[in-house]
Amino acid sequence: MKRRIFIVLALVTVLALLAAGPATAKTTRTPFTGSSYILGEGWPPGRFWVPGNAALFWRDRTFYLHLETDEPRVGGLVCANHNGNYWPSPDDLMYGVQGQMWGTIHIESDSDDDCTNSVNYWEGTFVGDRDRYGNETMRYVLRGYGEYAGLQLRMEEYAGTYDWWFTVTGELLDPGGD
Repeated sequence: MKRRIFIVLALVTVLALLAAGPATAKTTRTPFTGSSYILGEGWPPGRFWVPGNAALFWRDRTFYLHLETDEPRVGGLVCANHNGNYWPSPDDLMYGVQGQMWGTIHIESDSDDDCTNSVNYWEGTFVGDRDRYGNETMRYVLRGYGEYAGLQLRMEEYAGTYDWWFTVTGELLDPGGD
C-alpha cells in the first residue's frame, strides 16, 4: 500500500512539474513601429559585376541608415552589409531594377560613428526583395548584446517606389518573459 501511494505521489509531482514548465517559459513580445532612412554608403563600394542578360550583381556593399522607433531599445545607427542580384525592371523608370537582396546588419543603440564602438547593440541578418515597381521589403532577425543580451528582434522595413525613407514594424522578443 505504501508503495502505491509513493508511486502515485511521484507521478503527480512529475506531472505538476511538466505542466508548470511551459507556463513559466513565456516569451514577452513588445511590438514597435518607426522609420529609417539612408545616410550614405561606405567606401570601397563593394564588388559589382554584370554576368550577362543585363543583370547586375553586387556583394559587400555597406549602407548606413538612421533608425527611429517608438521602442527606446531599438534605434540609432544601422550598418548593413548588402548583397543583391538585380535585373532590369520595365515598370520602375527611376531605379530600373528588381531582384533579391540579403546580408548582415548591425544596429548601434548608443553610438553613432561607424558601428564598432557600441556597448548595447543588435546584430543579425536580413533578406529582401525589390519588386518590378521599385517597392522594397526587407525582413530582419537580430540578437541583442550588452544590456540587450538574451533579447531577440524581428523587424520588417518597407519603402514605396519613390520613398526615401522606410516604414518599420517589428517586435522585441524576451524569451525569458515576465
